[in-house]
Amino acid sequence: MLQTRYTVSPIVEAEKFHFHIVKTHLTPNLENKFDDIRDEIKLSFGDEIGNPTGEISSPRQPKALSHLCVDWTAVVMSRAAHRIATRTANRLLVGAPLCRNEEYLDMSIKYTIDVFGGADKLRAWPKFLRSTVTQFVTNVKERQRVARKHLIPYIKARLQDESGGLIEKPPVDSLQWVMDAAPNSSERDPERLMFRLLHLNVAAVHTTSVTYLNAMLDLAFHTEIHGELRTEIDSAVQEHGWSGRALSQMRKLDSFLTESQRLSPLASCKLQTSGSNFTADALFSSPIDSRGDSGFHIL
Repeated sequence: MLQTRYTVSPIVEAEKFHFHIVKTHLTPNLENKFDDIRDEIKLSFGDEIGNPTGEISSPRQPKALSHLCVDWTAVVMSRAAHRIATRTANRLLVGAPLCRNEEYLDMSIKYTIDVFGGADKLRAWPKFLRSTVTQFVTNVKERQRVARKHLIPYIKARLQDESGGLIEKPPVDSLQWVMDAAPNSSERDPERLMFRLLHLNVAAVHTTSVTYLNAMLDLAFHTEIHGELRTEIDSAVQEHGWSGRALSQMRKLDSFLTESQRLSPLASCKLQTSGSNFTADALFSSPIDSRGDSGFHIL
């Protein structure tokens, strides 16, 4: 689907052991990494959206309602959502400060777009030409050059520290998990590890960014639910602090996110017509022999 043989590397298609660590390591360790995740979200929010310039408070409001912006600032949410989600995901993948490096951050966002967009372009070409065509119809090679600049020194330093016995306690991050899961010494080569981190980055950044952006847009359209969600969040945080336990108590928030994903799924709805025009409603129609994607709202 993503043509990873060409948009990432044949390495990640031949052996996908690095994806297994998401289930065996990443998900079980989310509770342990909660403070890191919250820290990066807070910092990235301040950088991309800003902090309140004024506050209003009322003794009748829940605590979560007492920090509202008096002054409004226009934000291009699609850009902000991608940068916030990418920084947060990379806090788990490569840690700080690399996740905040502007060049690396820009590469992570654009590379994900190039992989998905490039896959669509490559499917129009015969398989025997795709490897060559990739260099002309996508920018993945340029993105990989930037990734190599930042990731190879990072990976080599970790390998040297490990071989020199300088690591008392293994770091809790994706690089260490991929290194530990490597089935043989050749898979611990820095170049091969780099491609596996890039593959994980594409998967994490795309899904997180789109889900977060859709949720923010849905919140903007449905202001009537803000108070109810804030009250639930405030209650859970007051009882359990910012923790995994608190998140498990936010059932209305979970329901909201689930519904947002249902109406705007990552895969969208594939529409393909053949032999006749297709009309969903008065605002949408598709000509004969055409293909396209749409959200479920239109249906």
